[in-house]
Amino acid sequence: MCKILFLTKYPDSDDLKDGYFQRVLSIDNLLEECSRIYVDYNSNIFLNVKKIEKNIIEIRTSKYNPVGLVFIFFMAIRSDVLYLHSILRLKSLFHRIIFLSCKKKVLDLHGIVPEEFKMVGDILNYNKFNKIELFALSRATVLVSVTRKMIDCLGKKHSVNIVEKSFILPILPKDIKFKKEIGLKDMKSVIYCGGLQEWQQVDKMLDFVNKNSNFLNFTFLVPDPGKLLRIYNEKYNKEFPGLITSSPSDKVIDWYANNSFGLIFRENNVVNNVACPTKLVEYFQNDVLPIVDSENIGDFKDLGFEYVKIGDKIPDSAIWKSKVLKNRTVYLNIREKFNAESERLRDFLNN
Repeated sequence: MCKILFLTKYPDSDDLKDGYFQRVLSIDNLLEECSRIYVDYNSNIFLNVKKIEKNIIEIRTSKYNPVGLVFIFFMAIRSDVLYLHSILRLKSLFHRIIFLSCKKKVLDLHGIVPEEFKMVGDILNYNKFNKIELFALSRATVLVSVTRKMIDCLGKKHSVNIVEKSFILPILPKDIKFKKEIGLKDMKSVIYCGGLQEWQQVDKMLDFVNKNSNFLNFTFLVPDPGKLLRIYNEKYNKEFPGLITSSPSDKVIDWYANNSFGLIFRENNVVNNVACPTKLVEYFQNDVLPIVDSENIGDFKDLGFEYVKIGDKIPDSAIWKSKVLKNRTVYLNIREKFNAESERLRDFLNN
């Protein structure tokens, strides 16, 4: 049984609202046969080792506690694999030393951190993490990326050949089995399920709602319905022409069942061009046809996904059905490749 140390905490139910921790749990589920050690830096705990469940323990300590840090270092060098979920951890010299000291080093690429800093105007951290990114890419034994586009982008950016040591594992929700027949839905129904962060382009979505409210029916599932209602009212001086509510994550599928189209607005920039939004895969799984701002999202365009571009005519039921069928095929292709890459990664970690 291989032993893997993760330089991140093990996610609890509250953490799983965050895409980062969804990825952490997704990878953990692939490695159930391995012994996994997680690290939680908690300033209120001197040093504690807690068993989470079978084959999982978590080391809890303050990052200012030298005894705890020495303990983490020895646990790391005694492990078979160090698994790093973000280059943000490598800002610390201590973590860079651990990274260099371990036998096998896995770097999981959820996103391109330097460009995320650049997008918000933080050039200091953009330059700092560009150097850290190259350090990590060069010294990692293998890379696990959510998209092929990200590997191509980083290889070109840093002039390094990283394709051969890469595994492509997109962020996928729990697998489903499609019904044989695609049930007809209300062809005027449009849903959005997600947060209200700036990168979700909430203003652009609300403009789309305002322009199309006479012939489309909108449902928004968001964490703070009151906030979105206020934004719409202040922006257009009228009530939202549809439903805004919240929903437990395990009930979202019921909402998808009643909607034909789903909004996913992403700007055409490098961060989105290499991303893998879970929401898009959920749309494929639930016969929801995406309405997009830009179709250049991760590997999906290369895989041939179908969509409606903002400003285009909403398709009739026959065209909608053909597009949804194509997206089912895209999803099954993604899932098949994911299963094969998962097996290949497990073989690497265990040998």
